[in-house]
This record gives sequence, structure tokens and C-alpha cells, in this order.
Amino acid sequence: MNIVGKSLETTKKRLDEIASEDVLTGEERLYLSESEEGLPESVEILSEPTGEDSKRTFLELESSIVMWSLIFQATIVWLVPDKKTFSVGLWLGCFISLALAYHMWISIDKALNMDEKNARAYMTSRSIIRYASIVIMLGVSMAFLSKWAHPLAVFLGVMTLKCGAYTQPVVHNFVNRKTKNN
Repeated sequence: MNIVGKSLETTKKRLDEIASEDVLTGEERLYLSESEEGLPESVEILSEPTGEDSKRTFLELESSIVMWSLIFQATIVWLVPDKKTFSVGLWLGCFISLALAYHMWISIDKALNMDEKNARAYMTSRSIIRYASIVIMLGVSMAFLSKWAHPLAVFLGVMTLKCGAYTQPVVHNFVNRKTKNN
């Protein structure tokens, strides 16, 4: 079925008709790309992850971050001379990681509803914001909080985001196996 018409208005009209005919499953959306002259070029049906899947992946990542923080707390704290500043720094870094993961989740969710060019620019700007916030938080912890939170422990806590991202698939498989057994 050819839905690209001779003008942008006729193509958009046909897209509205298709959307009203309940052809799409709800997990899909139509994307109309236009040429430089403003004429319709192509129409794609894009599949999007459901909000439930996205939220579940986010919760699995958050769980992985907390899991790694607990592992580091249980093992490394015994190797450092000042256990209190290490613990405070590690958990400060963990909370920063949780906030960064939340910001990433919101950014990705919003970018999925944009066209490719705008999504790329949006995600680049959000990545810069996240990196800048890491640098600022590490700088603040070194300059002002070093009496209460060890800066290397803060960095280790921030790195739980990376550890959590690598182990999220393992957590996902573990959770799915547990839910299938119940």
C-alpha cells in the first residue's frame, strides 16, 4: 500500500486515516520523512519498546548499582584506614550513579519520540550534562567534602553505574528465571 502522496498534506491525511484504522499495535508509530523541498519522501513504521520494558530495565540497572555498592562496601571497607569517610564517599557516589541512571532513562525515553537528527543532538547534550555533573561532583568532593567523604570512594561509587550497566543483563536473566519459577 503506497501512502506517500504527491503533497505533504495528502500524505499526512493518509497517515491519520491509517492511525484511525487501528492498524498499529500501540507499540508502533508512523514516521514521515520529508525531502529538503518539503515533499514527502518515505513513511516508516517504527517499533518502540513499551514503557513497562523500559521501566523494568531501569529498575534492574538501579538494582545492579546498589548491588555493586554493597559488594564494594562489604569488601573494600576493610582495606582502608578510615572506614567512615570511605563509606560516606562510596554511598555518595552510589547516589550520584542512581541519579545519573535516572537522567539517562528519562533522556532516552524522550529521545525515542524525536526524529533522528534531533534525537542525536538531544542525547549529545544530555551526555555532556551528565559528564559535567560527574566532574563537578568529584571536584566538590575533593575541595569541600574530603573530611567526610573520600574522593576516590566517591569515584568508585560513580563507577558502580558502569559495573551496573555491564551486569544488568545478568540481573535481568536472574529476575526472569525467578518470575518464571513462581
